Amino acid sequence: MLPTRAVLVLALSLTSCVTMRVYKLPLSTAEGQAMVPALIAASQEQGLESFHGPNGAVTNLEDGVMLSWQNSAGDDEFILVMSLPDKIPDAEAQARFEVAKARADQLWSLAVASRSMLMPPPAVVVQPAPLVAQPAPEAAHVETTTISIGGGVMPGVTVTVDERSSSQGAGTSSATCCINGAGYACPSAAAVDRCSGAFMRCMSACDFSCQSACARDAPLDPSACRREPALDSSCRR
Repeated sequence: MLPTRAVLVLALSLTSCVTMRVYKLPLSTAEGQAMVPALIAASQEQGLESFHGPNGAVTNLEDGVMLSWQNSAGDDEFILVMSLPDKIPDAEAQARFEVAKARADQLWSLAVASRSMLMPPPAVVVQPAPLVAQPAPEAAHVETTTISIGGGVMPGVTVTVDERSSSQGAGTSSATCCINGAGYACPSAAAVDRCSGAFMRCMSACDFSCQSACARDAPLDPSACRREPALDSSCRR
């Protein structure tokens, strides 16, 4: 009997003997290959045989359908190849493909979730802006501090707080909050916290493993802020 890996190579080369479907995934080959270990781990946690094949992750489903997340032949696309076992009647093929695609989507979601949990918590960066040079005599001395919160785990959520303090004792503050690439202007620190700060604190407290609970207990809420499309270009995506 040929080993499993040899069977994979044979199956992919003799396409006339195996019914196949190919899906292009919206990832670069580098991004796709970075998901391979998580896909294998997610499959094995579901009790499925899975291993690192010649071009990516290979998983055998319980009904014999083979899933392969791999680079395309030209190494310019990352694709999902679904291969049915031999001698499947044409009348059953469509139903088998639909079941396999749903299982592949489930495994992909599990892999994405597990990979996100292994990423480092979001960085908090404080960047003092330079002092205003040679202010006009009537102008107050201004210092600005910008705080950005987001990072690799929650790239769609960022907060920028611009606090200005005056040498005359009068303080003003303005802030922007970005959610999924949409910018909002917030009138106060409390509005920023309501927009996304509370959610980020909740996620950080549980090492980014409780997104559903945080979405329920500390939801992203920009209702106290004003939508500003002009800020979208400054939002990290």
